[in-house]
Amino acid sequence: MWNTLVAATLRAVDVMIADGGISMATRNVLSAELDNRQILDLIFTAGSYDILAWMFKSLDLTITMNPRADEQIRPTLLKLFTHCNARDDTNH
Repeated sequence: MWNTLVAATLRAVDVMIADGGISMATRNVLSAELDNRQILDLIFTAGSYDILAWMFKSLDLTITMNPRADEQIRPTLLKLFTHCNARDDTNH
C-alpha cells in the first residue's frame, strides 16, 4: 500500500497527463508534505517526461537500456521509498 505522499504524487502525475493540471484536493494533500518549490518541481519533472514521451513517439525512437541501469538505480529508489514510508509512519 502506498503512503499518502506517494499516492498523491502518483495521482497528481496521472491527472496532469490526462487533464493538464492538478486538482485542488490533490494539491492540498501534496502541500501537507511538500513546499511550493517541491510541488513546482513535481509539475516540471512530470511535464518534462511527458514531453520526452511525445518526442519519442513522434520520431518513432526506442530506448536501449543499459544492462546495469537497474543495479545503478535500485539503491536510490529504495532509499527514496524507504524515506517516504518512514516519514508517513511518523505522521500517524
